[in-house]
Amino acid sequence: MTIAFHIATVTGCKVNGTIVYLAGCTAIAHFVAISIERATTMLSPLWAVTLKGHMPRYVIAMVVTCWTYGIFWSIMPLFGKFHFHTLISFN
Repeated sequence: MTIAFHIATVTGCKVNGTIVYLAGCTAIAHFVAISIERATTMLSPLWAVTLKGHMPRYVIAMVVTCWTYGIFWSIMPLFGKFHFHTLISFN
């Protein structure tokens, strides 16, 4: 195998790992946000009534927070803070 193929394979693994990790972190953050919103609505029903006029801003803020969380944790390995462990076997 050539060195260029090896570098492309490792780079492809890191890109693929970043995308999959981004999707996973963002999905988990969205599930947490939905469960917090549901629990808050059940425990304090008047809160949902008072927030009714501000709901679009609240939802947008929650979605932006979830995506920011996912993007932050998925790009950290690309900057060397955490590492992807790539195991490539050519056998």
